[in-house]
Amino acid sequence: MSTGQRAVLDIMGVNAVCTVWPNEGRSGYGQVSFGIPYTIEAEFKSSNGTTRNASGTEIVFSSSFFTEEDGVTTLIKDGDRILNGDNTAELNPIAAGAYEVLSVDKSSPVLEGDLNDLAVRA
Repeated sequence: MSTGQRAVLDIMGVNAVCTVWPNEGRSGYGQVSFGIPYTIEAEFKSSNGTTRNASGTEIVFSSSFFTEEDGVTTLIKDGDRILNGDNTAELNPIAAGAYEVLSVDKSSPVLEGDLNDLAVRA
C-alpha cells in the first residue's frame, strides 16, 4: 500500500487490517498445520483474475490484498491463509473462512523511497 493510499484510508477512517495464518507444513497425519495468526496493514479487494504462482502455473484468484513489503509481510508465502479484518482470536483459518494464498507478486514502489508493493492473490 503506497503512502498516498494509506493517507486516504487514514482520512476516511478505514481500518485496513488483514489476518495471516502461516502454513507450517503437514502434520504426521498429512493435515496442513498453521501457525499463530498475525495482522498486517493491507487493502482488500474482491476481484477475479488470473496470474502465475511462484512455480509458473497459471492460477485463478478471487481476492486481492495489497500491502507493502516490510519485515512481516515478506513472510507471506503461497499456501498461507489470509482474511480481511482482525481475526487473530480464531486459531483455525478454515473455521474463520480464510482464503488460501495462491501467489505473492512484488512490484516497485510508486513513490521513490517507499517500500516495494505486494499483491497477495487468494
